[in-house]
Amino acid sequence: MNAIGNDKRDLVKAIYEQHWLHIRHVENQRLWFTNIFAILCGGSFALMHGGLFDEANWPIVGFLMVLSLFGFVFCLRIQDVFEAHKRVAGLILERYGLEHYLTRYPETVARKFFQLSLLFPAFFLFCFNFFLFVLLQIVFYDVWISTLIPVLIFVVSAVALYLSKYDKPVQREED
Repeated sequence: MNAIGNDKRDLVKAIYEQHWLHIRHVENQRLWFTNIFAILCGGSFALMHGGLFDEANWPIVGFLMVLSLFGFVFCLRIQDVFEAHKRVAGLILERYGLEHYLTRYPETVARKFFQLSLLFPAFFLFCFNFFLFVLLQIVFYDVWISTLIPVLIFVVSAVALYLSKYDKPVQREED
């Protein structure tokens, strides 16, 4: 190969490597946010006075609800960035005839119905609904209302999340 061919190959290699490094960075961001969320939840529980359902704790519970909702949206957004970089890295491999390096997993029944990428947003969705339950219990002192509303919201949201296929890359038409 001539010098121009080597430069182009090195450039493509560097671009590919940057996409995979960014994928790892995105995964680390999601893990760090989840760790910080868990620490804030633990610290908040330690600050609560007189039990979880005490009226004095509603600001803490409200803060944890908002933080959970933010975590849910953050996970949806971070998955979009993850898929974009993964798609470009795959396109680079396909363009240069190296698609055999792409990891392809066999389609199994478990894989069809259960995606690991759903665990993070489902976790934050569950936390949001738990804190909603606590807040409603503080306000209404009625276990049926406090349970029914969060359970319905969780089931509807979880089904919508699963059916949305948010973790699947968007196929764009080629020009």
